[in-house]
Amino acid sequence: MRALALWALASASCAAPASVGSEPPVDLAAADLQAAPDLGCPHGTPDNCGACGLRCPPGADDRGTARTCHTPTGGESCGIACKADFYDVDGDPATGCEQDDAPARDTPQTAIAVVLPDNNLPNENPRNLGYPLYSDARDHLQPPTRRDNGRDNWFAVTVQGAGLGYGMQACLSINSFPQDDVFEVCLSDEGLVTFDPSSCAMVTRAGGSMCVFPRGRGNAGSYAVRVRKLLGAPSTNHYALFLQH
Repeated sequence: MRALALWALASASCAAPASVGSEPPVDLAAADLQAAPDLGCPHGTPDNCGACGLRCPPGADDRGTARTCHTPTGGESCGIACKADFYDVDGDPATGCEQDDAPARDTPQTAIAVVLPDNNLPNENPRNLGYPLYSDARDHLQPPTRRDNGRDNWFAVTVQGAGLGYGMQACLSINSFPQDDVFEVCLSDEGLVTFDPSSCAMVTRAGGSMCVFPRGRGNAGSYAVRVRKLLGAPSTNHYALFLQH
């Protein structure tokens, strides 16, 4: 009888304590399920932007354009980004990044090679060159990721002999560009790829052609020329670069 009483006392001491309050027990499995995201599709992608199956235009990527789904505060929205050296010059998402400016020529290592021989023949000395300098307001997938003023154009100029006897010079004109565009042209001293401020000039459409010279009016040797857009609207037009010595 005494043993039975001890067993009852031990059982009572091991029982679970009474819960405090009257809240029902939490169903952890159900709570996890409610908190889980919608796994039906990967949200925030160009094919599921804002909702499953909501595809961003233009409907398919192309060689110059990548569809994007931005996630700013307040929800997801469609957009585009440009690949490689493509630009959305017209600003129309429907046409994507329509202009290709490859290959890049924005460093001394990727500069366009030009030779000015020791003569006075058309298309040799002087030389008239025309290139576009695309820009846009899009994100770019490869650096530089913003190209609101495009990328510099570099030229590696080899001058042979005395030529016309004027000394090396570079002249830039942007007469066909939008009225608000501003460019800069710089010409290095012989053998350098850096520019003294005195050998750079700002170029506008209203101001016409501007010419720059190396310090000392050098002649035979190697020179660097850089064309840079400083500001203004995008354009598909070509600037005119005049080189002679």
